[in-house]
Amino acid sequence: MSIGHLPGGSAGSDVTALSRDGSTAVGWSKSAAGTEAIRFKNGVLQSLGDFEGGDTNSRAICVSADGNAIGGQGCVWRYVGTYSTNTYPPLIWREGVGIQGSGGYAVNGEVRAITPDGTTWAVSGDRGCPWLSNAGWVGNEFINGGNTDIRALSDDGFTCFGGRMDIGNPYKGNETCTRFVVDGFSGTRVASGSNLECSYCSSDGSCGVSSGGREGVYQWSASGVSLIAGTAGISVRGVSPDLKTMTGSIQAAATSRAAIWTRQSGVVTLENYIHSTFGTLLDLGSFSLTCCNGISGNGLVFAGSGVNGAGQQEGWVLQVVYDWNDNGIDDAQEIREGLIADINRDGIADCYQSGIDCPGPNLAANPGFEAGNALGDCTSELLTAGTSTGAWQVVLGVAERANRPKTCSSGGWAAEFGAYAIELRSTGGGPGTIRQAITAEPGRHYRVSFWMSANCSNGSSVSVRASAGNSSKIFNRTCDGTGRQSWLRCEFDFVAVLTTELLEFASENQPFSGPVIDAISVSDVTVGCPSDLDGNGQVDTADIGLLLLNFGPCE
Repeated sequence: MSIGHLPGGSAGSDVTALSRDGSTAVGWSKSAAGTEAIRFKNGVLQSLGDFEGGDTNSRAICVSADGNAIGGQGCVWRYVGTYSTNTYPPLIWREGVGIQGSGGYAVNGEVRAITPDGTTWAVSGDRGCPWLSNAGWVGNEFINGGNTDIRALSDDGFTCFGGRMDIGNPYKGNETCTRFVVDGFSGTRVASGSNLECSYCSSDGSCGVSSGGREGVYQWSASGVSLIAGTAGISVRGVSPDLKTMTGSIQAAATSRAAIWTRQSGVVTLENYIHSTFGTLLDLGSFSLTCCNGISGNGLVFAGSGVNGAGQQEGWVLQVVYDWNDNGIDDAQEIREGLIADINRDGIADCYQSGIDCPGPNLAANPGFEAGNALGDCTSELLTAGTSTGAWQVVLGVAERANRPKTCSSGGWAAEFGAYAIELRSTGGGPGTIRQAITAEPGRHYRVSFWMSANCSNGSSVSVRASAGNSSKIFNRTCDGTGRQSWLRCEFDFVAVLTTELLEFASENQPFSGPVIDAISVSDVTVGCPSDLDGNGQVDTADIGLLLLNFGPCE
């Protein structure tokens, strides 16, 4: 996980950015020569060098999607009269070319942003305005004066995000989150305020991320600028292309810890996120993850800063795979083959995520209520008797299907997995009831599992009757007195009698509000014959032969 450091010199390294494909991490490392910009790829730590003529003091800041173009800052001597002094100009490193000047002369500056294809980059420096490789110097006039820099670029390189130093106090660091389009240099600001900055943006340039006092994801449109998601609590250092996931750090007990924010879960530590999402308990030993500075486009590779057991700073890269059953097979492949279930369609084997065995494919269709009418975040729809959503039919009462991720502040419940869940309400038309038909094999044993929460706005407890085949069971939830209720996993078994069985969930007569269900699974748990060693459906001499062949102590 740790990238280590270059030979010689004192220990120390850092990863400041990760390529979108997850193959390449960039940053800096101490070495015998000084501090050098580095690239970490295929498990190899590589020095990118520095400009000739000056102390060795370079660092990499940004990287293209495939890792073959890197931007940063170098060091070179500048002669002033009869003496020389170190200056820190921006640099570009290219595969097969090495370090070269970035263009857009600045005595001191850095390449802070680069497009995924590596063809366009932005230089911010002591010229007081930024330089774009596709447009030249971008003057200050579009924001009415003040020093400007560019910290993020859209994928096409024509929409830029950055900050503007406050005109009245150019050295105090007060900034305005700024978005501008290169064509015509038109600019729009989010809001004025102390220490505001826009350091990241979506791939299409429609949204920017602000941190420090006005944290959040802001969207630009013809009608103006609006906050579409709050990110308070995390210092953002990396984002996914769609801005639905952000990484960085939080302060916990006076210690910096790597963290992640998603629209579903809010802010959690990276270790907890990996455990709850992938089922992996990280064995860090004495190493600590202090900040996550990058995430790959597929969300499976993370990189950032850490501290080793000796108290030295070290960069790290962590790649996570989905293999919840530890069988050496990628869970995505098993999901495609129908061997394990993915209720919320997030690429995770849901039964392993829940901490239980994965006995077989899920026979329930639309188990997480994700299929159906597309709803905006934190909104819902009422389904009455005779209507349906996906394979589920409402047969009595009312069912409220809601798109309510955990980041929604309104409502007494939020989905356990994915964005959607459903509440069953009893009305004058009877208890809220949903039903679907499942295909089964007579005589085989099946297990129904689901997650249950509650809308407790009109009572202290709720109940749901779950039925399948020849079995039925009532599950109760006592409200804990808080607005948002936790989720509990429920299950029961049944033996199929028919080739088509009915799976049904019904509220137990709670008026107006009731049980909330999500992540339903129906799996075949029939136990095969343990003596049929060769799996041919009968116990015969071949099984005895296999037993004798393996006779002896177990390895």
